[in-house]
Amino acid sequence: MNPYEIRLELLKLARDILSDSKSIEIQKESETWNAHISFCDKNSTEVPPFPVIDSITTDDVLKEAVKLNKFVSGE
Repeated sequence: MNPYEIRLELLKLARDILSDSKSIEIQKESETWNAHISFCDKNSTEVPPFPVIDSITTDDVLKEAVKLNKFVSGE
């Protein structure tokens, strides 16, 4: 593997790690929101908004890739 391929793989791995983490966060928020809805007054027509969950940014992926690279490099 050349250095460019290694960097690409680190970026992919970083993206996958963050994506999995974000999916878990969304699932937890969804379960909490659904539980809250089920306990709301059945006569109420107001539904609380679903919590805002930040998306994964390019900077997030790059920061994670740098952490992975430091680990791989033994720094």
